[in-house]
Amino acid sequence: MILRQMMALFACAPVAFAAVADAGQGLFTPEKVSADIALGTLSGQAKAHTYEPDLGGKEILQDTWKYDNAAIVKSSLDWDVMPWISLGASGWTTIASRDGNRHSSFSADPFDNQAEGEFYSPYMRLNYANQFDLNIKAWFLNEPGYRLGVTAGYQESRYSFKTNGGFGFDNDGSTRVSYTVPYDVVGGYNQRFKMPYVGLVGSYRYERYELGGSLKYSRWGRSYDNEDESDSNISFSRKIRNQNYFSLGANAGYYVTPNAMVYLEGVWSRTTNNTGKGVIYDHFNGTAQDNPHSTGIENYSLTTTIGLKYTF
Repeated sequence: MILRQMMALFACAPVAFAAVADAGQGLFTPEKVSADIALGTLSGQAKAHTYEPDLGGKEILQDTWKYDNAAIVKSSLDWDVMPWISLGASGWTTIASRDGNRHSSFSADPFDNQAEGEFYSPYMRLNYANQFDLNIKAWFLNEPGYRLGVTAGYQESRYSFKTNGGFGFDNDGSTRVSYTVPYDVVGGYNQRFKMPYVGLVGSYRYERYELGGSLKYSRWGRSYDNEDESDSNISFSRKIRNQNYFSLGANAGYYVTPNAMVYLEGVWSRTTNNTGKGVIYDHFNGTAQDNPHSTGIENYSLTTTIGLKYTF
């Protein structure tokens, strides 16, 4: 009985494979692939927070690294494998470092509205930043003039900063003491984010004009950072889980040919602050210990680009 079933299955297999091949010729065609490349700018800020558990979790230190208009190149590839399913990959990277500034404020008594000390450096640089995104889209509306669907994907982002010197002050009771940090004292800081996400995507076309948008959300984000200074053997790292992430994108394009579109795009993203644990590394003694303070990480970014999209 089993042998007869297997023989029948093998007999039907060529017909089944032929049907799949015929369907595949309609599904997997070069015309269903689109690619784009764009140039633009990246602006934003990264923040690190430190909290004191003995003071009810009040913030005692906040560091901010801010930058504007770093040059980036951005690209993406999308494949409509079926009329209702698309696979995509995209990413961007800075193509040069960019000047910025760093600001720190700290207070041993956070219940006092006045900062106990502040530090500022106009000699901060964004060394590099980059991001990649892998996603799948399911279209529940897919017509020649409009598309609307849901998306799910995975995204990673990295940011690296360097600070040379700076100046600040400490409030010693009623006395304000100013100080200067030499330029050759270098501070490094890095952030990394890993984000599985879900969202909505859509576009609308009228004659040669097209508008599009995207919304992404995650509550499963993981972030990591590391901070050190050249005049110290101490470095700090943080690890945060279950961070919220939001991203809103919009674009407008014009088809210069039936297959080629020039477009403008803006994407605003935010990873909200959440608390986690940190580790203090003593590189001189080769030791590590848990940071007694709880810590937090957050990030804001805005990319604006102009590009060319081509459908093959």
